Amino acid sequence: MGPVLERIRSHPEARAHYEAVREQIEQHQATLAQVRKARTLTQQHIAEQLQMDQSEVSRLEHRSNMLLSTLRSFVRATGGDLHLIATFPDAEPVHLLVGTESDEPTSPTPTTE
Repeated sequence: MGPVLERIRSHPEARAHYEAVREQIEQHQATLAQVRKARTLTQQHIAEQLQMDQSEVSRLEHRSNMLLSTLRSFVRATGGDLHLIATFPDAEPVHLLVGTESDEPTSPTPTTE
């Protein structure tokens, strides 16, 4: 345990705040299997949507590393959309456009007359 965490745990108010923040973070995190179950979907349903075998969906749910396109397909099969946000300590969050449907620029291109 690091010195900062030791100090937090030694102060009841700081510890309570730390635990509340940690609980809130955990409430907004989910595995692919948890997302699928929360949407009341079966692995077989996802497999049909992704045109793969149920066993492949099971393996996919346990993977720790996958292509963004695979993750996007899984999320879409559950009825959702995937959004990627990069955060920086000195700037506002940036919504990343990774593998968008179009290679069109996101801001208008100046036209010449």
